[in-house]
Amino acid sequence: MHRLRPVICAIDFDDLAPQVIGAARTLAHAGGGDMRVVHVAAASSASRANASVRSGLLLAPHRAPASAAEEEELGHRLADAEAMMSQLGVSAEERLVLQGDAMLEIQAFARRLDAAMLVIGTRGRGSVKAAVLGSVSRDLLRSAPCPVMVVPRGREEPLRGETVVCGVDDDYGWEAAASVAACLAQTIGSRLVLAHVEQRKDAVAARHAAASRPVEELSASVALDAARLLRRARRHVPKGLDVTLALRQGVAAEELAALARELDAASVVVASRGPGPVSTIVGGSVAQELTTRSHCPVVVVASVAG
Repeated sequence: MHRLRPVICAIDFDDLAPQVIGAARTLAHAGGGDMRVVHVAAASSASRANASVRSGLLLAPHRAPASAAEEEELGHRLADAEAMMSQLGVSAEERLVLQGDAMLEIQAFARRLDAAMLVIGTRGRGSVKAAVLGSVSRDLLRSAPCPVMVVPRGREEPLRGETVVCGVDDDYGWEAAASVAACLAQTIGSRLVLAHVEQRKDAVAARHAAASRPVEELSASVALDAARLLRRARRHVPKGLDVTLALRQGVAAEELAALARELDAASVVVASRGPGPVSTIVGGSVAQELTTRSHCPVVVVASVAG
């Protein structure tokens, strides 16, 4: 994350909102930047033509004519959102309420502010839902203009931990993920673990058996290739950062989640291919699946992220 670029979090009427805001505030303060909190009120069928509505931050709204009933409904939604953010300790300068298509509005806002990170939760009940279940979160994971952090339930201090784990493979986008992971580790004062998971050929069957095998069972050539990959990834990490290399064998999402839990990691970082199915450098739908398995926040770096 670059210094002074803002951190954005998207929240809903959900009990996970305090953790999402807390993670965004931690990142913003540690990185020396600002935090912005956005809520998108879903547009009714009668008011879908309405564009963004200003609240807290100055935007230039372009709205189609609306009926008195639509205006009243929108007013109630805005008031509820303002009250929610006020109760969560979000200042007027930090908050923004939008109306419309949640994914498009959040994506456009992140692009407009050149955000360093977008933080969302896993189990919202409205516009921002679980990464594995909600279309908004799935779309943001692959098309947001910046890395996306998905905060899980069950952890009052989402970024507590002394390690950032980064999944690395020899496929698409791992350099960007390693760079983001290194910046994140520097920002929150953690050490970095670059981890490669050698995917088992019988990965599907492994889900119904022991998911992991000893690394010692890897062939000498495979182990050597993995070691070379990890050393190459290490060269992309700034000097002075404490870095450890880790090699695992098994099902990628399960192994990365297990490693993060063993290390009590603050976060796990993986890459995705961007537009299209959420398919990451470590195989299959790892980014999406990891958000449901990890005990700590998962940062997904899409190919379109800068």
